[in-house]
Amino acid sequence: MLVIIPVVHIKTAIAYLVIITCCTVIGILFSETIYWYVPSVLTATNLFFYAFAMAAALWAMAFFRVYHRAPLFLCAALYGFLAEGVIVGLIYTDGPLGLFFVSYTALAWHAPLSIMFGLYYVRLWLVNGSVKNLIVWMTLYGVFWGSWWLHWIWETPESAGEDPARAYVLTPSEFFWYALLVTAALAAAHALLGYVWRSDFKITAPFAWLLWVAIAVGFFFNIAVAIPWAPLKLGVLLTIIFFALWRYRRLGVYSNIFSELSGKIRVRHLLLLFCLPIAAGATYSLGFMLPDKRAIDALTLGYIGLQTILGGFFFIGAFYRTLRLRVPHYKTM
Repeated sequence: MLVIIPVVHIKTAIAYLVIITCCTVIGILFSETIYWYVPSVLTATNLFFYAFAMAAALWAMAFFRVYHRAPLFLCAALYGFLAEGVIVGLIYTDGPLGLFFVSYTALAWHAPLSIMFGLYYVRLWLVNGSVKNLIVWMTLYGVFWGSWWLHWIWETPESAGEDPARAYVLTPSEFFWYALLVTAALAAAHALLGYVWRSDFKITAPFAWLLWVAIAVGFFFNIAVAIPWAPLKLGVLLTIIFFALWRYRRLGVYSNIFSELSGKIRVRHLLLLFCLPIAAGATYSLGFMLPDKRAIDALTLGYIGLQTILGGFFFIGAFYRTLRLRVPHYKTM
């Protein structure tokens, strides 16, 4: 009797592990290291936990054959909700019916900045060699980064609370070197992805089950034990996402986002990423000289309000647009 034993291709498994790790690094860089200065943010522990959220998002992109940008944003929202609803419990801060922390920061930071911008658009421009887009958008993002960080200049040990490292104010030169290191890590992650990225990326059913069981167990012990109603709030959010994505999958789209983002990246295009620390450093240096805290507070509140509103708007729009999609081969938002 011939017994056929399933063989796991080691090279494929390693490639998938590297893909998830690199994507997780990109996600953390755009979400956490750009959001605030906590020296321990890019650690093995954070990489481990965020990898589950990123793996779930990548699984959704592959399983639901995501090719359009609207369902891609829903996968990005999935990453955000898992990051802020399983790894930490931010989305439950304003109660079971509160909506502010549903958007901030899951939909205001993680979804648009980590996945849509940092992973999708930046990689798309790098692979296609879109010099203009890279220069313009990395510069604009650098201005945003530098101006957002002006808020941390006024952080104190008292306001830092549980994160005393946040009370350390970076000088303009320290901030520039920090931004340079963050961008170097970003460039390295995208460059490495060029060698391992697979257009046929797919997390098989047994590993997908293990992934979601691990997420459920982590959610139970980390969140649900302390917040009994948390499963209802997170469950509603995930149901909205999976309902739309399941409808989208039934369209029969056989292309996916992975084929669009495959390809090695030229060094000269990677170097354009360093418009980010240059613009961020210049903006931070100028803002560092501002004597009026009120102007910086107004700017920070403006960012928070605008991002929170836009995050919710994009989520609703992506849900609606995903349900309205009818033509499989036509790519649009």
